[in-house]
Amino acid sequence: MTSIWSSQALVNRKILGKVNPTLDQFSVVNHIWSSIDRSPENLEKLITPKEKQVLYSLFKNNNLYKDSGASSIVKALLTAYTEIENNESIRYENDLTNKMYSQVQYADNYWDVYEEIENTINNFASEEVKDILSDENYSSKKDQGSKLSNRVFFVYSFWIRRYKEKNQTLVYELLKELQ
Repeated sequence: MTSIWSSQALVNRKILGKVNPTLDQFSVVNHIWSSIDRSPENLEKLITPKEKQVLYSLFKNNNLYKDSGASSIVKALLTAYTEIENNESIRYENDLTNKMYSQVQYADNYWDVYEEIENTINNFASEEVKDILSDENYSSKKDQGSKLSNRVFFVYSFWIRRYKEKNQTLVYELLKELQ
């Protein structure tokens, strides 16, 4: 995750003054992903038992799930979901949902807005989630190119997006099954 932010994949092409292949690839993937209906009803149609088995088989006979940090991310996502469900104010702390979904993210001050949101999330993130995502627990690979603050941001912003899409309960159940 950090490598995407560090390589400036989200920076406007005009600022770079040149073609950025990472930006182009990310834009295509983002466009495809954003065009998918992520309602619970549609997700249940898309994520069939067969698709789940294919995904789970990728992790079953190797260390990819743990070595990639996926096991820590899933555990942190499940922990954060429980926290959010038990504390309504976290979900909308400082209007994070509005900030994340406003057009200001594409304005000239994108990095200031991102930094403000990241700092707010890191300030209310629980120590339990931070510990799960710590460098020691995240991956057995040293220097994996990911910062704790970015992982924490991902976990909490993930749930903000799921609540916005109204699919948080289904996604939580899928993550529990994956774990």
